[in-house]
Amino acid sequence: MQKHFIPKIAAAMMSAAMLFTATATAFAEPVEDLHGYAPKGAVAEAIADGYVGDTDTSGVVDVSDATRIQLHLSPKSDANVLSGLPLQLADVNRDGTVDVTDATMVQLYSAGSKDKAGKTGAIYMDNNPTDALKVKFRSNLFPEVTRTYSTDTKQLTVTYKVNISDYLMLNSQWRLYFDQTKLRLNKASNPKPFSVCPTGAVVNIEPYLTSEGYATANASDLGGYEMTDEDGKPVDYVTLTFDVADGATGTAYVYFDLYESCFLDLDNKMKDFKFYADSEPIPELAYLKDCHYTEVTAK
Repeated sequence: MQKHFIPKIAAAMMSAAMLFTATATAFAEPVEDLHGYAPKGAVAEAIADGYVGDTDTSGVVDVSDATRIQLHLSPKSDANVLSGLPLQLADVNRDGTVDVTDATMVQLYSAGSKDKAGKTGAIYMDNNPTDALKVKFRSNLFPEVTRTYSTDTKQLTVTYKVNISDYLMLNSQWRLYFDQTKLRLNKASNPKPFSVCPTGAVVNIEPYLTSEGYATANASDLGGYEMTDEDGKPVDYVTLTFDVADGATGTAYVYFDLYESCFLDLDNKMKDFKFYADSEPIPELAYLKDCHYTEVTAK
């Protein structure tokens, strides 16, 4: 049985968690932070799998999470036994084990003592598996797709498709966040990434990396861009090809963030659908979401 004690909070541990006999649950590997460039705000939250300490994945770390850890450690209870991602989230101090210290830190965090709560509340991304590369393609607009690749994968391509017949797109601006420690956005492999916008008054369709660490592109045309083909089938909105870093394993993310876009409906009325990093898409977008697709290929 392995126990870890922090002197400054020993008294709190006695009162908060010694109702149970603490048997530590050990991990083969310690939990890791988001790798590479870490986006902030709503984008980071959308990329993450959860928050450290949020063992019930409710989106809030509170006293119920501490209770779940305590129940998990108690030899007298088989209720709420943690496994999988919740077990990873329970390792608050990132020492590779779940024990009474973690339960106490979660309780301190929920009580407002965040300076004594280790990594509680930090954004977390599941880093398994370690012997392959898992890529999570996420977006505020397009459906999520997760794929696992062998270590000999050299390149992967994601295509976001749209099939919207009753709107023309007047403009669009988007941001692309991706794990730059495992993926490379090669210009030579992306001749026409923003294919739905071939021309226009403003066309910056070759994504470039900003100093903030994301790629971005934008385009506009007063005539409007068609978002369906003549047969009513989907068209490619954006196609992005990534080179995979040699030996890349674990979990990587690709997050497509539509920042702002305006549309023209069939009655020539403008529909201004705006997206911001710190807010949700407006309700009218729910219809458009049903017309979007995500496809992934690799070689």
